Amino acid sequence: MEVYINDGGELTCAMPLPQSTVAELAEAVGRFCLKAVDCSVCTHTCCAGFIVYGDNVFIRSLAAMIGQTMGKVDAGAVVLKAIALDFKTMNWFVRQTNGGTCQFLSPAGRCLIYNIRPLVCRMHVCRPSEPRYKLMKDYLYFAYQAALQYEMSRLLSAANLPQPHHWIKDNPLINMETYDAAIPEIIAWSQAHWHLRPESSPQPPHQPGGLHSI
Repeated sequence: MEVYINDGGELTCAMPLPQSTVAELAEAVGRFCLKAVDCSVCTHTCCAGFIVYGDNVFIRSLAAMIGQTMGKVDAGAVVLKAIALDFKTMNWFVRQTNGGTCQFLSPAGRCLIYNIRPLVCRMHVCRPSEPRYKLMKDYLYFAYQAALQYEMSRLLSAANLPQPHHWIKDNPLINMETYDAAIPEIIAWSQAHWHLRPESSPQPPHQPGGLHSI
C-alpha cells in the first residue's frame, strides 16, 4: 500500500486489496512521513490538544512489557495508570501529563514506547485527509477501540469496570497481538456495528460507494 497526497492536497491511499493489512497501511504512513514530515523529534504541535485513543494491540504489548518485571495483577494496575476510561463514550484513552502532553513523551521529544505505540500514533499525519481515507481510518479506530474494551475487561477482570457490549465479542480483532489484520474484514465489521456507537460519539459523513463497496 502507498499513502500519498492527491490533486486536492489531501492525504489518501489506494483502495485496500482483500489481503491488505493494517500493519501495511501503518508502514505506508511511516514511509510517507519519512519523506514529507520530520518526526525525528516531537515538538507536540501535530497532535496538540488531541485525545490519543488506545487499542487492544497496544495494551497487550504494554502489559506484556510491564509483565516482564511484575505479575499480571501489578501489570494491570500500571496499565490503568497509562490509560483511562471515558465513561460517557466507553472509550479508553492515553492519559496526559498536567501540561497536556503525552505521558510517554520524553523531555527531549522522543517517544518512550515507540515500538509499541498505539495505532492512532502510527496513522496520524499532520495533513488534511481525503474523506474516503478518513472514513477508513474511523472504521479501523472504531473496531480497535471496541476490541480494547473487551481486552480491558479480560485484563482487569477483578476491577469494577463496565462489561463490554455483547456485540463486541464477534470482533475479528479480539486476541490479536499484532496489526496484521485484513483491512476489508475490519471495515465490514465496523460497518455492521457502526450504528451501535454511543450517541455522543461523532458520526463520520456517509460516503456513497467508496469504502461501503468493500
